[in-house]
Amino acid sequence: MKPNNTNFPLAKRIRPLIWACLLICYATLRVRLILVSLRFSISARSIYHNSFRFVQRQCPKALLLFVLITFFHLYSYPQNIKNQSKTQNLKNTKNPSNNSQNPKEYPTFPDKKSPLLDSLFKNLSPEFQKILQNPEKYRFQLIYTQIDRNSKNIPKLTHHIYRLDTTEYFYPASCLKMPVTALALEKLKNLNIPNLNWDTKIVNEKSRYCQMDPVTKDPDMASGIPTIKGYIKKIFLISDNPGYDRLFEFLTPYYINDTLRARGYKSTRIIQRLFTYCKIEEHKYINPIKFYHYDSVIYQQPATVCDSSYALPHVKTDKIGKFSWNGYTAVQGGLEPHKYSYISLKDLHEMLIAIIMPNTLPKTKRFKLKQEEYNLIRKYMSMYPSESKDPDLNKKQFSYYENGRMKYFIYGGQGKDTIPNIRIFNKVGMAVGFLTDVAYIIDFEKKAEFFLSATVYVNENQIIGDDRYDYFNLGLPFLKELGNKILDYERKRPKNYPDLSNFIYDYSKP
Repeated sequence: MKPNNTNFPLAKRIRPLIWACLLICYATLRVRLILVSLRFSISARSIYHNSFRFVQRQCPKALLLFVLITFFHLYSYPQNIKNQSKTQNLKNTKNPSNNSQNPKEYPTFPDKKSPLLDSLFKNLSPEFQKILQNPEKYRFQLIYTQIDRNSKNIPKLTHHIYRLDTTEYFYPASCLKMPVTALALEKLKNLNIPNLNWDTKIVNEKSRYCQMDPVTKDPDMASGIPTIKGYIKKIFLISDNPGYDRLFEFLTPYYINDTLRARGYKSTRIIQRLFTYCKIEEHKYINPIKFYHYDSVIYQQPATVCDSSYALPHVKTDKIGKFSWNGYTAVQGGLEPHKYSYISLKDLHEMLIAIIMPNTLPKTKRFKLKQEEYNLIRKYMSMYPSESKDPDLNKKQFSYYENGRMKYFIYGGQGKDTIPNIRIFNKVGMAVGFLTDVAYIIDFEKKAEFFLSATVYVNENQIIGDDRYDYFNLGLPFLKELGNKILDYERKRPKNYPDLSNFIYDYSKP
């Protein structure tokens, strides 16, 4: 096997020169030895010692070159053979710790809706058939991804779709928060500043009249200190809007959109905060940010202005509803999609896969995170509010803190009781009549796992902003039954029993 020296370009470039110099020195030395032996007729041992003294005295450069060539030759050549052999063995054995997928086998989305989904939908309750009979009205889209693992526990994904359309607008609401949390951790790591991490105090200051006052404390957290980690916890536990806004400001729309589009998420536009009464035009003004280590500022960002609208020409701009909320009042004409954030269901689905099973996607679509950063997101994405110690949500009486509130599939967004063997790693969105859930669901007892994402628009009176949406009487029960139907199917579907231990977390620790 021919060794690959690409990892040692210096050795590869200078090796011929070193050999040439060494050969010249060697030839010169041999001639000298012959002359010495003929003249003095001494023993071979004496020749060796005299010659070595000659080299030390007359040819120090030759000795140095000899050491260099020996180092490069003995180190790079065998090392490369060893590395190449090791790499080849990893490829041949398909090391399960890699959880990687052959590039030729990366999942692709089909062009047509799945016959399997049609058969599953037929068994839904009669009250939900009106959604399936008129999916255009309800803007219903769905992606169901089956996971099949081989004997090495390496997953292979197969997508099934229903009306998947990246050009059809829906308002993603709090689903925007999922990629923003991952990008916040990624940016922290890339800054690479001593003492700057997810536990460092962050202060979002104020630069415009309608922005929040400087956030110097976080009363929900035991430490009282606002941090990236604290915001991420609350984003997944209770879908905290202020926490998202602070991360949005830390990242800036430039960083968010340029990064996601460079990764291949071409139907994504994140251009607004969620907890503010500013006009939509005000979201382009971004607060100054400071990070503190004790009382010292270790990193700061100036106030910025994002002038790009990050338009998506391929997304339909037809107004939705009869009235819309523009930030401070209702205006006639319906919601105007081009003014608001958007992430297609396809992009959301792949972003979740990039967090849960990154190696099943091309490298270009993955977040650049360490394992501990992935684990932080996954843990709080799957934790129930009652399990949280910091922030302590057990004292909260509001239904918003119920365990099922952020789980639309399986639980229908309601209820305190949970099923012990089931974990849902997800992010939901609810606003202006749209309900969206993007989830990875596991039944540890039945060894069932799958990805499921769906969005549905439930606003029978078509008025945006009157807060009279059909969430609890239609949309949430529909998603609950949908999730349970597919879970039942997955429990019965023949497959190799996977090892899901990597998704078991200790929720007793904050």
